[in-house]
Amino acid sequence: MDTRQQIIVSSRSLFAQNGRKKTSIDMIADTAQVSKGTIYNHFASKDEIFSEVVHYEGMLLFSAVDTAVRNVRGVREKLKAFVMTKIAKFKELANLYSISRSNFYEIQDSLVHEMRFLYERERLLLQEIMAEGVRRQEIAIANVEMVSTVLV
Repeated sequence: MDTRQQIIVSSRSLFAQNGRKKTSIDMIADTAQVSKGTIYNHFASKDEIFSEVVHYEGMLLFSAVDTAVRNVRGVREKLKAFVMTKIAKFKELANLYSISRSNFYEIQDSLVHEMRFLYERERLLLQEIMAEGVRRQEIAIANVEMVSTVLV
């Protein structure tokens, strides 16, 4: 694991326990076992670290959902895997979960961008599942894109 990744992974528990505001660069440096200078060589600010932590957790969530969906057959099973895995995994990802509960106006621009990115990946996966179901005539949906947008 490279230093940047070490800082991101080490920061997850700090942000989860203390929140973004109460977690300091000193705390992150201590937990990651690096100097503050090393932190600033890799990140411009604590908010950038937090944004990367949210990205990391989002990728963990998407990877788990994608794997669960790809490991089952049938559209109904895929839809069930999508929903159940997302629910189960989401609560494990404390930082991503806290962002989802935040007031929209409290979220910084970089996190809004990150959440849109994650949302779009999930929407496209769900759209793919539903389009497959329509092709196989397992489900009847007139507008797959709209339904996937509403469900995510």
